[in-house]
Amino acid sequence: MELSAISSVLETIGMLTQQVTSLLGVDDQVESLEWELRWMQSFLKVAGSRKADDEVMRNKVADIRDLAYDAEDVIETFALQVASKRKAGFSNCIKRSACCLKEGCLLYQTKSEIEKITVRISELTRQLKTYDVTKLGVDGEGPSSSARRRESRRPYPHIVDDNIVGLDGDIKTLLHFLSMKKVNAVLLLFVEWVVLVVSHFKYLAWVYVSRQFQKRKIWEDILSKLSSTNERGSNQSDDELAQKLFKFLEDKKCLVILDDIWNIEAWNSLKPAFPIERNSNSKILLTSRRKEIVSHANPRCYRCALRCLNNKQSWELLQKIAFPRLDFAGYGVDAKLREFGKDMVKHCAGLPLAIIVLGGILATKNNSLNEWQKVSTNVKAYLKRDTSDVKDVLALSYDDLPPYLSTCFLYLSHFPEDYEIRKGRLIQLLIAEGIVSPNQEEDCGELAEDVAEGYLMELVERCMIQVCERDISTLEVKTFQMHDLMRDFCMSKAKKEKFFYIVDQSNACSSSTDQGFRRISMHEYCRIQCIKSTKLRSLLFFKEIPIEALRPRSLVINDFLGCKLPTDIGNLIHLRFLSLRDLSFVRSKLPSSLDTRHLTHLLSYCGNLHKLRLAVEISKLPEYHYLSSNLVYIKLVRCKLEEDPMPTLEKLPDLRVLEFYDKAFKGKEMFCSAHGFPKLESLSLMYLENLEELKMDEKAMPSLRGLEIGYCPNLNILPDGRRFITTLEKLKIESMPKTFIAKVLQGREHVPFIIVRD
Repeated sequence: MELSAISSVLETIGMLTQQVTSLLGVDDQVESLEWELRWMQSFLKVAGSRKADDEVMRNKVADIRDLAYDAEDVIETFALQVASKRKAGFSNCIKRSACCLKEGCLLYQTKSEIEKITVRISELTRQLKTYDVTKLGVDGEGPSSSARRRESRRPYPHIVDDNIVGLDGDIKTLLHFLSMKKVNAVLLLFVEWVVLVVSHFKYLAWVYVSRQFQKRKIWEDILSKLSSTNERGSNQSDDELAQKLFKFLEDKKCLVILDDIWNIEAWNSLKPAFPIERNSNSKILLTSRRKEIVSHANPRCYRCALRCLNNKQSWELLQKIAFPRLDFAGYGVDAKLREFGKDMVKHCAGLPLAIIVLGGILATKNNSLNEWQKVSTNVKAYLKRDTSDVKDVLALSYDDLPPYLSTCFLYLSHFPEDYEIRKGRLIQLLIAEGIVSPNQEEDCGELAEDVAEGYLMELVERCMIQVCERDISTLEVKTFQMHDLMRDFCMSKAKKEKFFYIVDQSNACSSSTDQGFRRISMHEYCRIQCIKSTKLRSLLFFKEIPIEALRPRSLVINDFLGCKLPTDIGNLIHLRFLSLRDLSFVRSKLPSSLDTRHLTHLLSYCGNLHKLRLAVEISKLPEYHYLSSNLVYIKLVRCKLEEDPMPTLEKLPDLRVLEFYDKAFKGKEMFCSAHGFPKLESLSLMYLENLEELKMDEKAMPSLRGLEIGYCPNLNILPDGRRFITTLEKLKIESMPKTFIAKVLQGREHVPFIIVRD
């Protein structure tokens, strides 16, 4: 269920109502709106927990999302416009009178718009109250499509699949772990290792847990299968039943397979009956879609994580499915069919499910060279056409996503096929969109960036996205990618829920009319005059920019040559994220709307800004009162500032990290006054070629812990004021003059840890 939209507007209302004057005059209307939205939020939580999935509910959810976004737009616009007018100040009575008149008109207009939205929400609330959420379907009862999908995928212990490829090594290790016997031979058939494992244990129980289960029934089923008397313990309490099963497993040599455990809570509920911490002869084998469940159950356990197949294994599996009558895969296969097959299977990217689908398609072609060639020319289209089984499997994983992850997952539908998504960029977009809110920092004690990264890594753990590239030294994830079939599923879900819109050649003309799109993505070049959407929240380009007019909240433009930005981009008052990475502009300078007159205007509207990275040439920074008081991180790169930025930046109350890089400042002197930078913890001065002196008053930077200085050839000495900074823990010096280094080392008693690099 789409909860992020309502959560976003409720957070916006909460933040603005703390600033009492921001919503003065419309507070009654906002309070009424807030009450309606909170009821909807509760309804969606209940409906989401029951996995309601029908056309009526999808339409209602889309309506709720649109209304929530409309409300947020109106409230935020009012607050921003009022704040900017009051912040600018007025020099005479005539201007003040004109301002009051404009503010009165704005107040009347905002009241009217909020009341219209509230009426629409009240009507939708009335409709939802008549829609009995308790009949939407729960796993195992009612018409839930999720329950039907789970039942169709249920495995049975007596049905053995011989089409097992690429698991030889894992099987050998697992067999050794279960039986503690060395396995020398590579097993040819899945059934063979089953026989070997079963023969090692005296008792065997296989139970299917699934998403909805009854703890007592699982325990009784296991006990019944282990005991020769089929005893179920119906007259015993839960504690007695758990103790009895625990004792049986502890004394006997048993293998218990708990198949398809969905979450950690399920394992925590079941585990009192299993002697996990004891040195028992019994073994417990868990299967799950989520890696963290197995790690949680026992950090020391052997984990067998399924991997994608390599090309050789993929071809082996394809042959088993496409040529079911061959005793030994590969023998008797026509050379040309083999060539087509090996080429086609590469499109499956090692995903067994996709290979099985492709093999099923080819098995119906009667080994016809002509038919195989037809499939080969457009493999992806055939896979998309015949993926009902695949979609059911992927839908099971999607159904299990909590609301915060489902929205995060759907956002990935913006990106083109086979696109490598940079982790840092994706995190910035999720925050700018409000999918991950900076306000969560206060609730969970984490930065919004850390929360967003946690979401992405959870999607990786659930195998919804794949890690594409890691840093060689730190192994930190750099890029993600989606498998084609997962992306197709993601896009179908996103379109069904009206989550976004893709502009291409087929619909370019219609995009110039206002259709109320919230999110737009362009994957291919198509020249259009403009995109009109008064409700647009994000606009992502992955090809050359073809438009002149746009007004989104977040704008991302990637790797284009010869592009031209709209001249009024500085007037986007709701803009939260702007990326102009690796661009070559038609004209050498950015639009005039992004110079220091207009940069001030833009920043004055960014009251929620927490991080600022500025890489544009400007002579001086805007005055501090135009900057967000919420800023905690600022990085200036190649700005070529002529005026000392310190008197401006030192007044920011929550600034913790400040970095100057690569000619960010052209001047010779920086000065930090007493009581400046009250919370600054880290300062970096790198590649400032003209800097000669850094002056600090006695009580400046009282919280500084880390200082980094490098490649500043004209800086001769550290400021005397640093000796008063008792909090300084680490000083890093890189490629500085020897005289500078010598003076630093002379005063090292003031710094516990110094790093010097040539």
